[in-house]
Amino acid sequence: MRRLLLAVLSCLFMFSITAFAADTTAAGTSNDEDKNIIMVEGVLIEDVSYPMARNLGGQKHIRTYMYEIETASDESHTTSDWDDASVCKAYLTIEYSSYDDANGQPLYVLDRVSGRWTEPTDSAYIVSSKVTYGCTKVEDGSQIGERFVSNNFSFPTNFDEGVSNWGGGTLGANLYLDLQRGSSSEWTLHLQNLAFGAGF
Repeated sequence: MRRLLLAVLSCLFMFSITAFAADTTAAGTSNDEDKNIIMVEGVLIEDVSYPMARNLGGQKHIRTYMYEIETASDESHTTSDWDDASVCKAYLTIEYSSYDDANGQPLYVLDRVSGRWTEPTDSAYIVSSKVTYGCTKVEDGSQIGERFVSNNFSFPTNFDEGVSNWGGGTLGANLYLDLQRGSSSEWTLHLQNLAFGAGF
């Protein structure tokens, strides 16, 4: 009996790690003043799940994507040309909980959004930063928020309704960084961290 119990617990532990596996990359965009859109890639650098102490069967999840973006909008630059003076690194973290409803279906709640970035050391600088975040069903957009943030931000969402990861549900956050160089060059970085869904 003890061996059977250990086998079951081992399977559950492995399932909690492998189920709902996150993409190792995420898509972002850079939009300049001429409406040119350049795709940027975020890399998954943290993906942790652990049991919630006060919720039997519940899980806590933490996922962080790192984006490394060239602050120069000159498309002639390549990755090999980048250095610390022309690159802005941005980190976007979501923390969310999962639990099963009365029918045994998994539901997810976005608990907290955090982020930070390295300030460009060349002539570019960040003039505005904003986060949009949501934990919403396809038919209900009530759990969506937006706020302006400063560097090294972290805030609770105060969401309490779980959403499913199928049928159009969305959970995650977007970070928008507006950059400027001189008086004429402006562009916006849109960085994303979605646990699931098509975004918002």
